[in-house]
Amino acid sequence: MPMSDRNVGDTTPTRVQTEKSVPEIPSGGKPVRVKHPHRRWILIGILGMLLLVIGGSGIGYGMAIDKRISAEEEQRFVAATTQYELALVDERNGRLASARNRLEYVLIVYPQFPGADQKLVEILTLIASSSNPVAPGPEALVTVEPTKDTRAASELLQVAQTQYASQEWDNLLGTVQSLRDADPTYEAMKVDSLYYAALRNVGILQIQKGNLETGLYDFALAERIGPIDTDAEGYRIRARIFLTGDSWWGINWEKVTVYLSQLYPLVPDMIDSSGYSVRMRYAKALEYWGDQLSASGDFCGAVQKYEASAQIMNSEATTAKAGQARTECQNNPSQPTQTDGAPSETPVP
Repeated sequence: MPMSDRNVGDTTPTRVQTEKSVPEIPSGGKPVRVKHPHRRWILIGILGMLLLVIGGSGIGYGMAIDKRISAEEEQRFVAATTQYELALVDERNGRLASARNRLEYVLIVYPQFPGADQKLVEILTLIASSSNPVAPGPEALVTVEPTKDTRAASELLQVAQTQYASQEWDNLLGTVQSLRDADPTYEAMKVDSLYYAALRNVGILQIQKGNLETGLYDFALAERIGPIDTDAEGYRIRARIFLTGDSWWGINWEKVTVYLSQLYPLVPDMIDSSGYSVRMRYAKALEYWGDQLSASGDFCGAVQKYEASAQIMNSEATTAKAGQARTECQNNPSQPTQTDGAPSETPVP
């Protein structure tokens, strides 16, 4: 029985062998290039990384620009605040030209500074009504650069926290300023919180010492970080009232007494930079107002001012003036119209 229809020597491949065989590259042909389907995604990934790097650099640059602008604005505000408070001091001491120069400088570096334009108008009005010529020459504004602390930021922060706990406000203020100079970005929220506490409390201490302008300056800086609390706001209001009353000294005694009468029941022992208390200035302003009324012939009105002054501060001189004015008032029943608080030739304490 035949085992197969094929001859033993037949080498023709079967169908199965034909399907499994690998075709040969034709003679003279080029090799077929194998395609990699993931190459496109790799290129897209590299491109994405480049875009992220470029975008991150742009964001970082923008943040750096914003930070620089913010720092410059803060410096301008600090400079404007300093010169505005010094202008108030100049006004109170009669240095109207210096006050005008400072206010003009404020409006140049920080045009939106609150109240600067109105105060400049007020100063210009006083200059125009003054009988003494006021020189227009500018006054040099000196800026003192503090010595920087080179200690590490982490060490300065630990020192600042210790000073905060022990309520060493003056030392804390110096430490925090050194820390901000060393590294403005280091623990910014903690440092700002400490800076606010230092400015707020140093401001109160300055006002208590009579350095009213300096205290107001510290409050202005603190308010750049956060709102002033009720207690600090009370100090600020009283300091402003005191400074406003003092600014009318020798100009209008009635206005001086109006402002100081608000403070006398609350803080009679509050002092200004000259060391005079509300009590002393209020009594003296009433006495000088009485002198002015006596000089104008209004002796009955003068009696009221002298007696009010004597009730605040007992003075033999004021009592004697009251007695003389009372006698004149009785002898002269017809009194002239009471004048306003225009200045008289009286000494300034």
